[in-house]
Amino acid sequence: MNAEHVAPHHHVAAGLVWDRSPSQQTRVLITKRRDDDAHGGLWEFPGGGQEAGESLKECLARELREELGIEVKVQEPFITVEHSYPKFDIILHTFHCQMVRGKPRAIACEEWRWVTIDQLSSYTFSAADRHIVAKLQEAHFTQ
Repeated sequence: MNAEHVAPHHHVAAGLVWDRSPSQQTRVLITKRRDDDAHGGLWEFPGGGQEAGESLKECLARELREELGIEVKVQEPFITVEHSYPKFDIILHTFHCQMVRGKPRAIACEEWRWVTIDQLSSYTFSAADRHIVAKLQEAHFTQ
């Protein structure tokens, strides 16, 4: 009798960090994964894995501080995506965020960019993040 292999399951928090300066179109922050990371070279909404005893909002604030050197106010949830990769499963929880301190720096990512919702289609995102892109575009085009 063979036991079915169960892939590791991770809760991940990602931030929709908004730049709503009045002089420009509203933009969101995206980051590019380092080439030597899992899914290297792909773009994503910044964030990372939840640690034991940490709330999703605490996780996201910590990850954005570690990855980009910014402090954010984590606000309301946007969308939750369940996705299975070949070696693991994730539940990706996304939250709207307001940057309150610092300027983004590529600390634990290859690079970062502010982009408009319309520009998101020009970037190659990881499979789970493509669901977020689609939902953002749907919300943007129905406004």
